[in-house]
This record gives sequence, structure tokens and C-alpha cells, in this order.
Amino acid sequence: LLLFAGILIYSSFSWGFVLFKFWHWFMMPVFFTLPSISFYQAVGILLFIGVFKTKVLEVPLKDEFIDSKKKINNIIIRVIAPWMVLLMGILMKSLIS
Repeated sequence: LLLFAGILIYSSFSWGFVLFKFWHWFMMPVFFTLPSISFYQAVGILLFIGVFKTKVLEVPLKDEFIDSKKKINNIIIRVIAPWMVLLMGILMKSLIS
């Protein structure tokens, strides 16, 4: 339970940071009337959006049906994904500027 809570907190804050940066890099220069958002507001927006994109009817497979390599790969991807997206954003921002 603590591991799940830790992963949820890490995911929320890392993706919130990515949204926070993207908002200031890409949204505000295009849409001048948009307000500036704080980091915590970005996390809140992501959590709000997450409510609508959850798959309630999805039935997860039992752990004995998923091999350990696949579990480890999923964890690694979930940890690295926000930073890969941020890296792509940095590259796009440098191309625009």
C-alpha cells in the first residue's frame, strides 16, 4: 500500500512538473490571456483530468499471469516517461526559439 501511494505521489508530481513547464513554454506565448499557473495547480489539473481518463471497467490481470520482467519494464517506463516527454519539450522549445 505504501509503495502504491509512493508511486502515485511520484507520478502526480513528476507529470505535474512537465505540465507546469509546458504551460509556460508553449501555452502562454500563444494564448496571451491565459493565466500563469503554479506547480501545485498543474498537479491538480492533471489529477482532475485523470478522473476522466481512468478505465473503471478494466479488469487487471492477476500477478501470477504477468511475468516479472514485464512488471519491471512497466515500472521503469512509468518512472522515466515524464522525463522523456520533458526532454522532447525542451528540444521543441529550442527549435521554436
